[in-house]
Amino acid sequence: MRKSGTKTDGVYANDWATLCSYPAGRYTVYAVAVDEWQKRSNFMQVGFVDLTPVPTPTPSPSASPTPSPSGQAMVLTPYYSTTTNRSSTLLSPASVSMASGTSYLFVGSILYATANNWGLLSFGHLLEVTSLTPTICSVNGVMTWDRTGGIYTQANVNALSAGTCSVLWKFNGAKDRAPTSTTMNVKVVR
Repeated sequence: MRKSGTKTDGVYANDWATLCSYPAGRYTVYAVAVDEWQKRSNFMQVGFVDLTPVPTPTPSPSASPTPSPSGQAMVLTPYYSTTTNRSSTLLSPASVSMASGTSYLFVGSILYATANNWGLLSFGHLLEVTSLTPTICSVNGVMTWDRTGGIYTQANVNALSAGTCSVLWKFNGAKDRAPTSTTMNVKVVR
């Protein structure tokens, strides 16, 4: 996003948060530009981020474990978003073929399975999004996205080579909401 200046001579920045489940190590950071006509540039390496492990304190033993409730069943649904517009069209990932060497925007929706969602299209939880086929596709830019009608998790999926890109979308659960996950499969062509 542009922080200052004009669209042709500005200062751009992006917030990036990692998930606690990411292993320690060096990660390469890539950038892709999207212009006002929604044209995308190729990926460009912009640097590295070193993640260091956070020491975990040893918990003191408790007198008796308290069972935690499982919570209500949840449904997690991934979509392909046609643009970065807040009211963009959302399509089933099965209807998309990705071209190798490009990036695509996918979003995830999490709702109660009972359909008792009080008019919401999606709860605003940050989902874990990881590639199960890292030689075919990678995932970056995972963040919450305030879309029209709800807050989704968005992720850029980078098509690296031809094949089937498998991406795991995972919700770890929250108070009164049970954990769930789903695997999204998208075809990548040359």
